[in-house]
Amino acid sequence: MQLAQGKGFVEPYLWNYLDGTTTLPHPSHTYWMPLASIIAAIGMRLTGDFDYASARLGFIILAAIVPPITHTLALALTRRKNLAMISAVLSIFSVYHAPFLGVTDNFGIYMVFGGLFFLAMSCQQECRGGVILNLFLGVFAGFLSLARTDGLLWLAMALMVVALRHPASLERKPFLQGILKEGILVLLGFLIVMGPWYWRNITVFNSIVAPGGSRVLWLDNYDQTFIYPPESLNMDYFKSLGWKEILSDRLWALKLNLQSGFAAHGSIILFPFILVGVFATWGDARVKLAAIA
Repeated sequence: MQLAQGKGFVEPYLWNYLDGTTTLPHPSHTYWMPLASIIAAIGMRLTGDFDYASARLGFIILAAIVPPITHTLALALTRRKNLAMISAVLSIFSVYHAPFLGVTDNFGIYMVFGGLFFLAMSCQQECRGGVILNLFLGVFAGFLSLARTDGLLWLAMALMVVALRHPASLERKPFLQGILKEGILVLLGFLIVMGPWYWRNITVFNSIVAPGGSRVLWLDNYDQTFIYPPESLNMDYFKSLGWKEILSDRLWALKLNLQSGFAAHGSIILFPFILVGVFATWGDARVKLAAIA
């Protein structure tokens, strides 16, 4: 609503103290990334109403785009129209995720730009002039990063795609030149999207990353999201926990992620079929990259 009303990236409230602010209003999005807010604001501006229904407009459109992207990607992977159609139908009736599509959150954003990322990778393998698609890999990684902080991992995935396109060669110079040329295109695409946001953070916080997001690196448990004063959450505190505690925390997180993979993303009953699909298409670089991600 602040964006839609022309007030900019500011918030008139606090929900945690991690950014260290001492005044209200204060800079917004010091914890969450801004893309979902931007899309919601666009919907409000288009309708002229500052309500939830208007905020959902862009997310409903994103949800509608998911099935055709799923169909196209499945067809690229399997070359079978019947499996592509089944995949598209399953993306409509997406079990756990169905209630979260079309609402002001990152589920639809990730499905669309994640799907487009792998479609761009598909074109790299199959289309003429696929090298220029590195730019789009960077752009899609940028949108994923603008939606969630962990989207930055997709920049690493995009650079890995570049590396996979250039198998190790005895002639080192051409090998490095090829990777450098395509890697620059990936970074350029990424910065087209993320550059303005990084510049905003630099001008407001003197840092590329907002302080609320960077302090999360040193969490011992989720409740510390609300720690005060926030300066006590730092690398020295993190190291004082000891490696046993640090490892235990991350193994606990891994367990939760595996449970989510089985129950939420795999929808329990579909999970065995996902494993069968992975093994059946394991020779495909796109599947290997998804597994790594």
